[in-house]
Amino acid sequence: CFGTWLPFWRVIMPAMADAPVTICRAITGVTFSFGTSDQVNLRTVLVDMAGWYPTRLADRTRAIRMRGMSAFDPAAPPLPILIAGDPRLRERSAEVSAVDALLLREASGLIATLRDFRERSGFGRAISAVQVGVMKRMVAMNLGGGPFILLNPEITWKSDATFRVWDDCLSVPDVIVRVRRHSSISIVYRDDEFRPRRWSHLPPDLSELVQHEIDHLNGVLMTDLAEGADAIQPLSRWAELVGAARPPVDSGPRMPPPG
Repeated sequence: CFGTWLPFWRVIMPAMADAPVTICRAITGVTFSFGTSDQVNLRTVLVDMAGWYPTRLADRTRAIRMRGMSAFDPAAPPLPILIAGDPRLRERSAEVSAVDALLLREASGLIATLRDFRERSGFGRAISAVQVGVMKRMVAMNLGGGPFILLNPEITWKSDATFRVWDDCLSVPDVIVRVRRHSSISIVYRDDEFRPRRWSHLPPDLSELVQHEIDHLNGVLMTDLAEGADAIQPLSRWAELVGAARPPVDSGPRMPPPG
């Protein structure tokens, strides 16, 4: 009888924290079609497995952090960056519904891609998941104090004041573009434990950065927002037009405040 297997599953499942919950749900769906006399017991076991996984993963992530370790894999390889012309850059990214093992792997790859770009170019503060072909509303950032991610970022307030800024983009590598941005914004988002967070009244340099990344999640590129006849300039003018007005990539431990 499958009912006798329930204690066994409760013992071995903690060793399977990295098994995707979707597998458990797929097994559940397939097995329900068998119509066995033990179907009720089997359903209880498999649904229990599927429901247990997200909680177990969150507990494990918290335990890792208590040991002073990051939830992201430092050995993750960088991913190829999509370049303007790729149709995926024009798609709206999907909402993230939970943090699971797959999302943490994708976040680790996104962080590795940003790190690799920073090491090669000397600049780069953020990258959206769509830029590496992951169609989820996720942004990786590193402002000098270490990497972190924003899940489902949403602007909740915009200042009336705006300003013009020279923008650059990893996916539009040959040019810089003059665009207009709100001087300050406030956002809500989820962190890498899927806890709700708020980041209020960002200063101009972070405000324009977050607006740029949210544009990516909505399929908008900086070239769509070019302002003025001479708004698109060659990347060779980056140091002159962009670099002088932007903090260095390792300027300090700037992180979103808790809460």
